[in-house]
Amino acid sequence: MAQTLVRAPLVRAPLVRAPLVDQAIAMLREQISGGEWPVGAKLPAEPVLAQQMGVGRSTIREAVRVLSHAGILEVHQGSGTFVRSATTPDDFATRLHRAKALEVYEVRRGLEVEAAALAAVRRTDDDLAAIDQALAERNAAAADRRSPEFLAGDINFHKAVVDAAHNPLLSALYASSIAAIRRALEDVLADASVKRNPHALHEELARAIRRQDQRAAVASVRRHLDGTYEALARLVRS
Repeated sequence: MAQTLVRAPLVRAPLVRAPLVDQAIAMLREQISGGEWPVGAKLPAEPVLAQQMGVGRSTIREAVRVLSHAGILEVHQGSGTFVRSATTPDDFATRLHRAKALEVYEVRRGLEVEAAALAAVRRTDDDLAAIDQALAERNAAAADRRSPEFLAGDINFHKAVVDAAHNPLLSALYASSIAAIRRALEDVLADASVKRNPHALHEELARAIRRQDQRAAVASVRRHLDGTYEALARLVRS
């Protein structure tokens, strides 16, 4: 007697290997562009999406946040998450890079504003030497702002300011964020639409810390980071 072949139901495999948030973003984007959720449609609840994709709710939450920044989704508190736009793949890729950079700059502002305020009070001669050296390296490579030397000099400058705050926890938090900061900076420098901050703001910050002018140091960091953040925000939401 011939056996009847029973076809197993098709089940989406859990996301593996690549960063889970990136995979969740890609899958949500695919479902939106494929018409599973057209513009105006409401997405399933967070627990349902998490179960479908085989990831935690925090991964879904982060993916939705990035897609919201990119203008693809729109979250209405108490009502749910809705599809706002289905952009072309090229447009989406640009928006996604900007949205991710935007989130990094939100974190940078919190860390670096506090660091500048503390550094202006606590800096030592060794701290000033480290800040000056990193600034010189950044200046020397400023002709090509996408070069590895410029990126390293810029990151080392900001790290030297954070370290001058002499708060071990703040330094540890910043060090753990450097990889994300570098990726965001690469995206910003490669994006011709993003207005870059004047080179003079770094010099201004170094001088403010040297003369222990806390207010000026904080103002310099805010102008530097807020300018890029606001430019990114306008482009993401345009």
